[in-house]
Amino acid sequence: MKMEGAEDVFPPRNDQGRPVVPHPTKPNSTRTLSRPSSYGKTLTDSYQIERAYRRKMLRGAGLRPALAEQAIPLDPKADRLALDALVEEAARTGGDGDRAKLGTMMHDVWERFLRSGEVVDVAEQYVATRDAVIRLLTEANLRPLDDDWIEPFVINDSHDAAGQFDFATYYGGRPKPVIADFKTGAWRPTEFDMPITYGCQLYLYATATRVWRGLDQEPEPIPEDFFDKELALIVWAPADGDGTVELIEVDLTVCADLCELAAQVRESRGVAVRRAIMTPVSIDALSENTGMSTSVDGERAGAPEQLDPAAGGSPIQEPEEGESAMTLEPSSERGAKGEGIIHDAPERPQPLGSELAAQVGSLRKRLTRLVDRTELTKQAVNKLMVENKLPPLTKLDEQTHDTVADWSSLVATLELGMGLHAPHRDRLEASIELFEALEPEAAAEIEAAAKEQDVPHLKSGELTDRDLDILDRLITRHNVRAQA
Repeated sequence: MKMEGAEDVFPPRNDQGRPVVPHPTKPNSTRTLSRPSSYGKTLTDSYQIERAYRRKMLRGAGLRPALAEQAIPLDPKADRLALDALVEEAARTGGDGDRAKLGTMMHDVWERFLRSGEVVDVAEQYVATRDAVIRLLTEANLRPLDDDWIEPFVINDSHDAAGQFDFATYYGGRPKPVIADFKTGAWRPTEFDMPITYGCQLYLYATATRVWRGLDQEPEPIPEDFFDKELALIVWAPADGDGTVELIEVDLTVCADLCELAAQVRESRGVAVRRAIMTPVSIDALSENTGMSTSVDGERAGAPEQLDPAAGGSPIQEPEEGESAMTLEPSSERGAKGEGIIHDAPERPQPLGSELAAQVGSLRKRLTRLVDRTELTKQAVNKLMVENKLPPLTKLDEQTHDTVADWSSLVATLELGMGLHAPHRDRLEASIELFEALEPEAAAEIEAAAKEQDVPHLKSGELTDRDLDILDRLITRHNVRAQA
């Protein structure tokens, strides 16, 4: 089958890395399936693994500050893909990618040994791990059925999953070949929730229904009783280890129930179930059920007549067509008597949400720092505000989404024009906050140490990125010592 747009890539995948395979019953149609490696994660608690990933990401961002600077102007919703790419790049820089690349390299080494018996040269620090795995494969007589069952791409139509395992082999006198997979992670496969993840992955391989050899071929059916569905093997060897290797048996009879449970959980997260749980209510239907209706102009028919207490309980008189809505505002002279003066009620802007209100607060701080650290004056800011027809940032109730957006653009332009660009500004603000949180003695000590390295005073506004790097290191060292 020819896969359009993926002539040189096998197996083909979508932009999320999920495999795209030929449909089992519809010619010239494809299906996007799940990866077996992620199928069981539906049931797992990834808290510890996520914390480890975050640590690497933080370390990577520290090693490459430019990654964090690129992320600052991006919107978390509109720029999700760009931010995800920066997060992954930071994690790789922090060490996450090094292990993945190393694991892939060692997989290739062992695959070549399985195919031809070749022992591939590797760097000296990896020789012990390479040799330990080869010795285990030889002593346990773990040989692939043939080359077709080394890194085969299999499809499990029952669970909508597809992927590649390392090889199939006979083991321990069992009558059917078992699935075997190399694992090179630092954590032992028996720790945390990895038995669930790996167990489900191997069960999906063992119960696969089709095998696909290439883009120019149609997937072939796998006989139902071909693979052993009770046992699978993991060969664990940390890629950057000291020659540690372990053969682990996996009980697939337990994993069968886990995969069924994972399938139920996945189904429960589908659109059909979500729609079954919650149903939006039509206002018109609600009005009919309560004996009330809504007219086109928004007036409610059938509603009880509203009474005006100030008029002795008489009905409230709506303004005639062409009249303006009026309101009462207590006067300074007669407010105590409940009397007031009449004036046209101004149109009230919608109150800002907490997120926009926080943006306004941030903009005020940025403007203050601009005036404090550059030649920009308050008079110049006020002039620009009038020219752009913007309400003062101090008047929160006059702000709208549009005015906040305009203010944000104006402040960013000023920062750029005055040489105080956003990434540097944010670093400067963070350093100031850290410095101001110090005890006076600690602040004086750090200021003296910074001065010895030709760092200007923190509030001078003349600090470069190099100065901030020095200052951040000094503050961090002090905080670490204080905690210890």
